[in-house]
Amino acid sequence: MGITYSNELTPRNFIDPFYFGLGLHDLVSRMEIRWSDGAVSTISKPLAAGGGYLISRN
Repeated sequence: MGITYSNELTPRNFIDPFYFGLGLHDLVSRMEIRWSDGAVSTISKPLAAGGGYLISRN
């Protein structure tokens, strides 16, 4: 059983990067993104802490 972390981020534009901490954790096992129009994107593969990721909407 994992930990669920939720945060609402509002960019000035869609090029601005987002930064968030994982505390003592070294990866995110699943990420769910809810876009401003209500659409949802899910990333189901692990994302390592300290990495830089470009997430785009299909």
